[in-house]
Amino acid sequence: MDGKKHMTSETTQQFPAEKQVEILLQEYNNISAGIRQQIEQYPAKLTLFSAMVLGAFAFALKEPKFEFVFLAIPLLLLVVASTALLHAFMHVAGMGRIRVIEQKIRSINGGVPILEWEHKVCRTLMSPVLIRLPLRENSGRTFPLLNPIYSTAALAVLISLALVIYSVYRSAHYLHSPWDVFYIVAVLVLYVVVFTQLLGLQSLSGSVDEIDYSGC
Repeated sequence: MDGKKHMTSETTQQFPAEKQVEILLQEYNNISAGIRQQIEQYPAKLTLFSAMVLGAFAFALKEPKFEFVFLAIPLLLLVVASTALLHAFMHVAGMGRIRVIEQKIRSINGGVPILEWEHKVCRTLMSPVLIRLPLRENSGRTFPLLNPIYSTAALAVLISLALVIYSVYRSAHYLHSPWDVFYIVAVLVLYVVVFTQLLGLQSLSGSVDEIDYSGC
């Protein structure tokens, strides 16, 4: 099986330049379509999950006899965070492959870039925390703008953190010892795992195009 994969890889290198570009563009378009579909579908899922969490939180605040609902709030938010990480990982992996395709087509074209979404647009407008926008045309002057991706994510994290802290506080009062301690520790461990995955994803986004797939 490995020999077959290796032979296929070498065979594609023997295609004429025009055929290689055609194959790479087909893969580029397929990956782009998949990413676009994720971007279109994920907001609806996020809105549904968020509505469930906020609805449960509001219900528990209004009905003290249903205080046990606070136990589920951190877990529901964990589902939201895990789903977001899953979509982010798929997005980063796809964009990393797009970056590699752009590099390959540029190499085939004698070093002249053709596709520049990842290498120029994303690195200029989506990756930096501060975006430098031109003050006016041909003036050469720019002004910084806080990237809305990061500001939106920060707001979501702060609201989620407040909900989690309050829910854990109310849950600890609802549970009897030693279950309150067990619950707090379990929630803490789960969120540390998610935070660790988030840091790993951030590291992956900067090096995904450097991964060696030759051994696969």
